[in-house]
Amino acid sequence: MASESPATGPPRRRWWPFSSRKVVLVPTFLVAALALFFWYETASVPDVGEPFNVPAFTSLAVPDDQNAFVDYRLARHRLVPISATEIDDKSRKAAWDGIDATIHSGWPQSNTQARHWLDVNESALELWKRGTARPDALASPIDQPLPADDDLLQSSRENTRLGLMQAARVTAEKGPADAWDWYRAVLRSSRHLELHTGSIGRLIGGAIQGMSLEPILNWSSQAKLTAGDLRLALTDAQAIDAMTPPLSRTLKASYVESQQQMLVMTSGWTGVFFRAAGYRIRLRRDLNMVYANWLSQCDRPRFVRTPHTATKWLLFNIDPAAPSDPHVLPPAEIVKACRMTDGSLPSIVIGLQMPYIAALIDAVDREEARRSALILGLALELFHREQGHFPTRLDELVQAKILPAIPADPFGKGEPFHYRREADAKDGALLWSVWLDGIDQEGKIEADRQREGSAGDKIFRITSPRSTK
Repeated sequence: MASESPATGPPRRRWWPFSSRKVVLVPTFLVAALALFFWYETASVPDVGEPFNVPAFTSLAVPDDQNAFVDYRLARHRLVPISATEIDDKSRKAAWDGIDATIHSGWPQSNTQARHWLDVNESALELWKRGTARPDALASPIDQPLPADDDLLQSSRENTRLGLMQAARVTAEKGPADAWDWYRAVLRSSRHLELHTGSIGRLIGGAIQGMSLEPILNWSSQAKLTAGDLRLALTDAQAIDAMTPPLSRTLKASYVESQQQMLVMTSGWTGVFFRAAGYRIRLRRDLNMVYANWLSQCDRPRFVRTPHTATKWLLFNIDPAAPSDPHVLPPAEIVKACRMTDGSLPSIVIGLQMPYIAALIDAVDREEARRSALILGLALELFHREQGHFPTRLDELVQAKILPAIPADPFGKGEPFHYRREADAKDGALLWSVWLDGIDQEGKIEADRQREGSAGDKIFRITSPRSTK
């Protein structure tokens, strides 16, 4: 067989995977594809800009001598938890039962464990109370949220229980008039938690206000309190209520937190793909659109807001009577731009915000109802001290110059809070809100306290002045 010479042999085959041309073309193709994907992800999302002046909002600073959290932080470090005073489950349960009984039924119902917990926290409680007198409160710079393991806000619940227990003790040992100082401290601390915080602070502040409502209404019905005592309490309660920030401030803080979380998620080596694919820019623009929509309506009364019901997402229709705002887009445009229904990464990130903000707005409306009930309850007890009976209608409180106006039911259609004086004087009076379902049950069907979304009215019972031992 004749051998083949190099010149006459078969042609050399070219294997493209190992060619120098492939080495050049593949990376070029990938870069071009990524650039195209980056362009698509960013160009398809409108850039409406930040929904408010973020630098101005985050530049807030509070001097230490005015900042309640300076003392709250000291109080937290001295706070002795129940788990440290009661070493087994049985005694711990007894302590919690005693604390609850003391707060809602008075000092005589307290037990050894509850009293011991109050005694060992005397110094922490005084520091906390000193903080409640401060005019302002900032837990940390707004653009530097508290670490996840920082329990400063959470410890406020324990301080509240201690404050309410101390109020019950003072009522029993000195008299109800002296106890108001402690109830006022609890109410002020609930407002401090909401002033410059995001959703967590707002929810905890609302929970503390809810914890104090029934004990304060029970306190106000004690016959030993004079009209002067109740007028002082009412004046204080109105001033404290005025400290409540608008919901828009809470949402602005939540927006800052969301943007920071997005930056963390797309930072470092793990975030290279997100940045290269344009997701960091896209997510920022998505958040801008969604929060601009929420902020356009959140401070309006509930019945005036314009919820968009075409999708499951909480977005608001544009009010045709409102001035045109290029930052605020219609819900349909936001849903399409954010791809909220296609299961993509941006839709998942934005979707996580939606039910959470809806729940926050409902919680703030519930808190408004409780705040109104507290002021009305104090005003009704004051009217009773001055007139010897409860009024037949709430507007008599305005005629008597006790209140400047009757607050509206936040869950109604603009009508004032609902009220009825019971036929039997010993049964007192009734305040109620139509609550989440918006249906007036005339105070006859009460919503389940354990299920916020249950049907029925939220009822607040106002007791005729009573004597206590």
